[in-house]
Amino acid sequence: MSDIYGGNAMQLTFFLLADLLAGSPVLPTASGESLWLGASGAVVTAIFAYGLLVRSDRKLRLVRIGRDSALVLVVYMGAVALLTAVPG
Repeated sequence: MSDIYGGNAMQLTFFLLADLLAGSPVLPTASGESLWLGASGAVVTAIFAYGLLVRSDRKLRLVRIGRDSALVLVVYMGAVALLTAVPG
């Protein structure tokens, strides 16, 4: 659990650290892949945060995992599959 939140949160804070070190915004110069992975990490983190806040019934589980985890799996696979289509 901490790896998911910590890893995704650290990835996004690296943009802030890069801004501070460069003295100017780095997102306009970031590659498409970096922006895509940053956005995907933010979406995955938001889904897991929602899953923690809104606890679902055990009856609504899919293949022994919660709906939030199933959605994260789909988002992750989609993000990785579409990564090759991102220009940059």
